[in-house]
Parts: sequence; structure tokens; C-alpha cells
Amino acid sequence: MKWKAGLFLVVILLISVSGWAQSAKGLEVTNIQINGGLSGTQPLLPDDLKYDGLTAGECLWWDRCGLEGGKPYTVQYLPEFLQNKTFLVMTANDKWTQDVPNYLTCTVNKPVTMYVLYDARQFEGMEFFPSWLTTWTLLPDTAIWEDCYGDSCKPRLFDIYTKDFPAGDIALGSNNENGYDFSALQYVPVWEVNEGGTSAVNEYTPERYELTISNYPNPFNPVTHITFTLPNREYTEITIYNLKGVRVRTLFAQMAGAGKHELVWDATDETGQQVPSGTYFYHLKTRSASLSGKMTLIK
Repeated sequence: MKWKAGLFLVVILLISVSGWAQSAKGLEVTNIQINGGLSGTQPLLPDDLKYDGLTAGECLWWDRCGLEGGKPYTVQYLPEFLQNKTFLVMTANDKWTQDVPNYLTCTVNKPVTMYVLYDARQFEGMEFFPSWLTTWTLLPDTAIWEDCYGDSCKPRLFDIYTKDFPAGDIALGSNNENGYDFSALQYVPVWEVNEGGTSAVNEYTPERYELTISNYPNPFNPVTHITFTLPNREYTEITIYNLKGVRVRTLFAQMAGAGKHELVWDATDETGQQVPSGTYFYHLKTRSASLSGKMTLIK
């Protein structure tokens, strides 16, 4: 968070008592602290927490909001259930933060559903994905933010993770495991009151799917259709192996949304050469699970 000289004592006083504001539903988020980030251990300032303020056009990282020569990193699209929620303006300077179990701590006066908006590109370095976030639920919805560098701006996707917490203290971990500097911009935390013990996740989560994979026809010649379904939006790999376990071809390696997907394999390897008749295996792998199946090519 930003350090503003001369406000330290005032800020600490406000934080230690009861906070300086609350949401329309009476939510107070207090005692917010950033612990061990690149920018150091610093207290929250009043303008960093935006009660009921998450809307399109909002800047997400204070060091990219026109300060220090930075360009705005702003919200472009939000699912309806995230609009006008309470969020914390973070800092992109902490993108190397790693292995800090209590990186972000706070206290809430009511039970809350929390959301973490996390850069979807981080899945391309799955070994760097923060272990604490694996216990959260990945929703099929996405949000979009604008990534600006110089005069060039690109739309980027947020994955949305969620978890319920009772009133009291909350601790969130850091943004990656091993200091990976690819797209590891700091996550954005969001709070909403969880009224009556009913999770907002159930209210807004669409139809759910099981993790499946199959192919048809089987046996096949010359092509087969490989279909798979995902319960959540996840980074997914579909790989073909021969009977000896040697990889023949990677058919798919990218983010995929919840629901049904279909690929076509034309019995070629990575170089485009036709493979011989025989038995082959298709393997589906996500961050949390894997499945395999067998198919036979007959010529």
C-alpha cells in the first residue's frame, strides 16, 4: 500500500478502533495489513479500501493509477454478482511476492463471501500457482481488466476464486509460490456480506458439470472426436500417447471454460506425420485432476 508521510499515527488509530467507513450492508473491513511484500510491511490508508466501489473503470493497482508515471490498470467488465462490491486497491509492485502465508490480513465484523480476482495467465506457470488458493472454489465466470504498457493496451482475463469466512480475522497468502515474474500481477481481494449463512456462490454459479473425457468413433479411421467436460474454468491439457507411453501429440494446452468441449484428432503426430495403426491413449490434465481413455486406430 502507499506510504504517505505524516499520516502514520492517524491511520493506525483509525485502523485499531473500528475503521473509517462501512458498506451499505454494514460491512466493516479493518486491521488490513500487507505483510512482507516487495513494498514492505505497511498499513492501509483510507483511500485504498473502496466500500461498494467495484465498477467498470475503477483502477485496481495504485502504482498503475497515474502515479509514478504508470498508466491505469482498470476494470473493463465484471459479472453482475461482483458489481458494487467492496475491494482493496493493491500494488503491481508486489508481483514477485512469494511464500507468505499471511501476506494480507484483515478483520471483518460480519460473515463474508470473499472473492479473489487472479490473473488467468498465471496458469501457464502452474508450478508457481499459490497453494493457499487451491482451497478456494474457482468459478466459471471471468472478469476483464485492461493491461497498459506505454501506449499499448490489451484486455486480460481474471479468474474468480471464492470462499466463505465467519466474522473475525482473515489471512490470505501471497500471489505466487516461487517469485515467478511472467504475469504474476497482484491479485485483487473483494468482500461482500454473507447474509443469513447463504453463500452468494450458490446463487450465481450456473449449471455444474462433471470432469469427463471420451472419444467417438472408437475404433476410428481416419479421424476421431475427443470430447471433454470441465466443472470449472481451468487450464487444461489434452495429450495423446502411444502404447509405450511416448507422447505423440499435444492437442490442447490452454484455459477452457466450464462445460463441454470437442477436439478432432486426425491421427497425426506433432510434426504432422500420420501415425501407424494401433492403440493410443488420450490424457486430460487440469490443476486438480486427470483422466485418461483408450482408442484404437485401424487402417
